[in-house]
Amino acid sequence: MKCDLCKKNEATLHVKQVSEGSMRALSLCETCAREKGLNDPSPLALTNLLLGIGASLASRDASSPRKCPGCGTRITEFKKGVRMGCATCYEIFAEELKPILRRMHPGSQHVGKVPASEQTNAELAELQKALAQAVAVQNFEEAARLRDRMYALRASAECPRPNRTAEELSGISSGPGTPDQNPESVAISSRVRLARNLKGVPFPNRASPRIRRELWDRITQAIGRLPLMRGAVPLPMAALNRIDREILWERHVISRELVDKEENCGVVVSSDERVSILVNEEDHLRLQAIQPGIGLRALWSLLNTLDSEIEPLLPYAFSPSLGYLTACPSNAGTGMRASVMVHLPGLRLLNELEPTLRGLERLGVVVRGMQGEGSDAMGDLFQLSNAGTLGLTENTVLERLEKVVAEVVRHEQNARQRLLEQRRVYLLDYVARAYALLTHAHVLTSREAADMLSALRLGLSYDLIRNLTASEIQSMITRMQPGHIQRSMGRLMPSEQRDAIRARLLGEWLKRIRLAAGARRRRLRRPRGAKVVS
Repeated sequence: MKCDLCKKNEATLHVKQVSEGSMRALSLCETCAREKGLNDPSPLALTNLLLGIGASLASRDASSPRKCPGCGTRITEFKKGVRMGCATCYEIFAEELKPILRRMHPGSQHVGKVPASEQTNAELAELQKALAQAVAVQNFEEAARLRDRMYALRASAECPRPNRTAEELSGISSGPGTPDQNPESVAISSRVRLARNLKGVPFPNRASPRIRRELWDRITQAIGRLPLMRGAVPLPMAALNRIDREILWERHVISRELVDKEENCGVVVSSDERVSILVNEEDHLRLQAIQPGIGLRALWSLLNTLDSEIEPLLPYAFSPSLGYLTACPSNAGTGMRASVMVHLPGLRLLNELEPTLRGLERLGVVVRGMQGEGSDAMGDLFQLSNAGTLGLTENTVLERLEKVVAEVVRHEQNARQRLLEQRRVYLLDYVARAYALLTHAHVLTSREAADMLSALRLGLSYDLIRNLTASEIQSMITRMQPGHIQRSMGRLMPSEQRDAIRARLLGEWLKRIRLAAGARRRRLRRPRGAKVVS
């Protein structure tokens, strides 16, 4: 038996005291007994000793915070960072989570997609109950039918349906998500992301290097078996230098968090860079797809198919009440984040941008900069995304976001029309100044380049710019980012050098473009899609 005080040495002295019908016992090692003065055998000394040690032990118990048996996350760590270490954390810290989830989400019960294995288990439980009832009333014919149904379900779970072929999946992106190539389009691109974790494994923030390494191998091998990801390239972060990681972030392929990680994590990128699967970032898996224009439904259809193909190979951590379990409770439930990047120069030039963004936040829409979470707004580009993931179905989330985006597009188009009617000269000057700076400046920061290119994009909607398309401008905004500049020069560079090279490259690329007559004189047409505001 160990000493009750030091918890290290073997106890050699056992003390008991009976007082008012209750007995207290204490076991001490020789060293602790000597330090506590047990050479005084009086009852008062023993009483003081027991009372003092009891208070010490109670204080020690209070200072030893509750922790998750699955991953070791302590309640103090959870409260400080609100990050789960594994699926078990959701059970251990359930009471503490309730108010947090209420603040984060529109509901408290998962109503979205359910993994096929979970559906099978629920149906088997119902069949088992019905089978017991049939046997109890001696309805053996019905019991045999239920038994056969259970056998069939178990067989289908053990042998999941074969993967769909690439040909079957080739038509998923058609339909409502056809990219809008109009140069004045306000909605630049759409993205959908799904967060997933594997069942029975600590989340990346609590997993050991060995577990993360095993997960990387297991996940990339499973992804390699999917027809939709045929030709995909796994890119471990440890194999990429800093510039390569920055480029992937600037192209929206990976997150900022993954840029700063190195060991046992990475991304698997489809051959066209449209689909990427982040491995061992905040969660074990983050599936994301992106395309130009408004295409949320097409992207969800694509990821839903990919997600369903992965699940039999890599069973997910899932709760019937909380849905897909994620490291951050803000993603629990569907685990889905849908976003649309919009270009809003008209609202900004009319000083209506801030009220519009505040209104969007009141509607439960998250507004972020061009690079997503933690980034500043540049080039009048903003990402609009859903806030809650628990208590709503995936289709409801998409429907609400589509309505919000449609309304934002309408407001931006009307703002551009009012610029034409009320501030014509200012509008012409704004576009012409941007053109002059881009073609003659010697130094341009990333923000300045993005803001000036935003003005050219606005000019396109009025036919003020010749020999340039909106997609070329978007490509330039990406290529002007620090990682791309350094890759083009083949070396790391301080910001002053990057700014000078950025100005030179933009000047060369934009030599061929011309300002239309309307930008130099008085002719200016109404932007297509805009409505006259009375």
